[in-house]
Amino acid sequence: MNTGQVGSSAIVTPSISTTYTVTIDFTGGCTITSTIAVTVGGNTNITVAGGNICNGSSVELIASGGTSYTWINELGTGNSKTVSPSVNTTYMVTGNDAGGCVGTAIAIVTVNPLPTITVMNATICNGVEVILTASGGSTYTWMEY
Repeated sequence: MNTGQVGSSAIVTPSISTTYTVTIDFTGGCTITSTIAVTVGGNTNITVAGGNICNGSSVELIASGGTSYTWINELGTGNSKTVSPSVNTTYMVTGNDAGGCVGTAIAIVTVNPLPTITVMNATICNGVEVILTASGGSTYTWMEY
């Protein structure tokens, strides 16, 4: 297919790997033909998951879809990073694939505050029943020590 372009350079944007041919005419009637291969890499689909943590906890962010990774937020390189933010934080990672294409993904880490828990102590006489009450959480597990 003719690109319709003339001159010493051509601008192309192929969506698949394509070979182009250029014909060069020289003064004196000589002609040379040469081919140029343009390899198109795939879309680099970089993924990373965030998560919800309690304040003071950590979460491991694991990027995938590339062959090398660089994290923004001063985390450096590598596909896995463990973070312990104290406030909600967005992390961004860029990844390169084997063909040199680059993709970007973000992970949002939501930091939940620690709940305030109230437990009332009780003093009773031997053999008397008491109701123990706790509040401030969403589920409770009681154990005897």
